[in-house]
Amino acid sequence: MSSQTKNLYLAALAPWILRRIELQSPAEKVFIISLDGATWDVLRPLMEQGYLPNLRAATERGLSAGLESVIPPVTASAWTSFMTGKNPSKHGIFDFTSFDLQNYRWGINTAQGIQAKTLWQILSEKSKRIVVLNLPYTYPPTAVNGVMVSGWDAPSGQTNFTYPEGIRGRILEMFPDYSSNLWVSEFLPQESEQQFQEFTARLIRGFEQGTGLASHLLESEGWDVFMIHFQQTDWIQHKLWAYIEEGCKHASQKSSRVEAARNCYRRFDELVGQLLKKVEPQHPVTIVLSDHGFGRHLGAIYPNYYLKQWGYYSVQESAGDRLKGAKDFFRESKLAPLRGMYEALAGTKNKIEKRAKSIRSQEHSSWADATTATVGQRGSQIDWTRTKIATVWAYRVAYLFVNVVGRSSQGIVQAGEEYERVVSDVITRFKEVRHPQTGEKLFLRVGRGNEIYPEAQEGIQLPDVVLIPQEGYGFSFSVSDAAPVISNEGGHRPTGVLWMEGKGLRRSVENFHPNLIDLAPTILHLLGLPVPADMDGRVLQEIFPEAQAVRYEEPDNRKVPEAKTEYTTQEAELIEQRLKGLGYVE
Repeated sequence: MSSQTKNLYLAALAPWILRRIELQSPAEKVFIISLDGATWDVLRPLMEQGYLPNLRAATERGLSAGLESVIPPVTASAWTSFMTGKNPSKHGIFDFTSFDLQNYRWGINTAQGIQAKTLWQILSEKSKRIVVLNLPYTYPPTAVNGVMVSGWDAPSGQTNFTYPEGIRGRILEMFPDYSSNLWVSEFLPQESEQQFQEFTARLIRGFEQGTGLASHLLESEGWDVFMIHFQQTDWIQHKLWAYIEEGCKHASQKSSRVEAARNCYRRFDELVGQLLKKVEPQHPVTIVLSDHGFGRHLGAIYPNYYLKQWGYYSVQESAGDRLKGAKDFFRESKLAPLRGMYEALAGTKNKIEKRAKSIRSQEHSSWADATTATVGQRGSQIDWTRTKIATVWAYRVAYLFVNVVGRSSQGIVQAGEEYERVVSDVITRFKEVRHPQTGEKLFLRVGRGNEIYPEAQEGIQLPDVVLIPQEGYGFSFSVSDAAPVISNEGGHRPTGVLWMEGKGLRRSVENFHPNLIDLAPTILHLLGLPVPADMDGRVLQEIFPEAQAVRYEEPDNRKVPEAKTEYTTQEAELIEQRLKGLGYVE
């Protein structure tokens, strides 16, 4: 429903309907468990094999479905969309990093970059008490009516990662190593048995600490909405996908690493079961969800390479450029053996570079010492005086910006006819790009930013071109002619999980297709509160036995002024290395 339609609906609502909804709120409390990256493709097979008895019992008594994420289906944009009920074009977080079009500078996004009110702010203003634990993009924590504990994007336990600030001392007293267990990307579990054991132990320790903190606050804090987030389900699938996939496909496979991966999930399930049982006496509406799904990573696509080949993208000259003629000879040879040799060498080169990055990230005693370069130095190889269009964000979706005169300090493309010509040509060309080995088209969708995001909030800059790959592929910011290489690691998929249970809710719904952005308006409605009319999500009418008259209210996105909190250089380097560890940034 568009914002205009919602406003018209608001004006037409009869007072007696408003009174009825206020008096018959379906829920007094909402309890939420978020399992980052969880997918039914893993959970259902492990349920059938007996490793997840608590989640299996829950799905048998409650409503479950796939949950469609946003574009792009990544932590930064997805959880922000969950918290706001809006697509990235209305809250401004498209990626882990931000990009300054004027000065060609990248920075790291934080909660202060969210250009819309969150569910937590709205609930606080409505006098609902909240507890939110470990959710990404809640750093720095904001003043709420309740408790907020930031997630892995808090630099360390030495920073103020809680509201109120005094909660931090209680957490570190209970778990002195609490913040260190919120991130594990330094491990390379496929490299050695020691790394594997340390990685899985850290995952379980982090899940146990999150559960322990949640249990403590469930007992000591009053709440109307309580959310506990677990990032460990995402990390294990990034790093151990090959073992997880094998264990899901073949119940008889009992190798030590496959069984160890299964046992991580078994422990996760035990802890989730403890929390579900703990809140039972309060009879909340209970929600388990993920921000996206998972599957095997099918390899990276390098859009800047294509732009360079088409004459739109330029870099500072290097020794590699001087060898271009020889490289072209092998790549474009009519002899299959020569082309195959080139593709093999290019693939090997990229594997070596990826391995080197991983090694460099472990050569230091701390995260802050792990790199001398920050995200802000990205793109230093680009010659903007000769670049017409470039990919500036590249992970599960690629975002391209035209270097427009006046919009950017070194812009070379004139607005109007030349801009249109560049955008149209690039879109046409990318639509025809195919996998060099299989011949299949690599892109599911290629379009202008305003086509992918039809509604945008004023002040939010949309990309000029958006590339959405076929399922399983990702993107790299680098310039490489290597073909996508299938990995043993996992990659994001657009469909996550949703499970709901509570008084007054259906236990099954046919043709149920919820979206992540639907949760915020649905939670507000469950609590008998009006829904801001500019939310992109909808109240999930299907979960109720009877049609609901939803109340809407005029949006108020005025945020309480806060002191600007920025990462120090050391903290920015720390967060960058965390993101690099899972391939989120390069």
